[in-house]
Amino acid sequence: MRLTSLGYGVGVVILAASAFMYARASLSQGDSYTEPLITPVSFAAGSVKTFLITTKLDRNFELAIDIEQSRLKVQPSKTDMTWQIVDGDSVVADGTSLEKPWQNWWGTFEQILGNFPGRVGHHYTLTLRVNEGTPQLDSAGPILKVRIPRDDWEGYGAGVAIEKLEAGTLGFVGLIVIAILFQLRRRAQKRRVG
Repeated sequence: MRLTSLGYGVGVVILAASAFMYARASLSQGDSYTEPLITPVSFAAGSVKTFLITTKLDRNFELAIDIEQSRLKVQPSKTDMTWQIVDGDSVVADGTSLEKPWQNWWGTFEQILGNFPGRVGHHYTLTLRVNEGTPQLDSAGPILKVRIPRDDWEGYGAGVAIEKLEAGTLGFVGLIVIAILFQLRRRAQKRRVG
């Protein structure tokens, strides 16, 4: 009887661990993990905006400006912005938008401003300064995004899928342990009765 109770306990612990793993993997798929900042941005000359970024992953992140093609009257033109990311007192990364081309990704024009190394739980300050205005882009509703780079999305998605598969497998093992112990307990009770 003690062995069966211990076995049930092990089965329950395995099931609880699998539920925790699956929940953690599901949460890490959320936008706050892969895109810690999504906000409208202005191309008005001389504007300076400061944003707080909290990263929940140890990964490189990229700064990108997205504009829906349907909102543009002409092809996006050159932009002149400078940006800086600070962690406490130290500069993590900085750059400019000059010489950064626009790319069309299935109806969304995108300009990658640069990358920075994000660390779990760090709070970064992004300062974005527009040196020369581009009003034709400003009227199209540009969005500033801090996100995992496109070429990392597949690897990140595969990692999450593998973690969910592991959680499912572990849960299945826990159910098998409980089912076997249930059957053993039932047989033992039948022997005692018969």
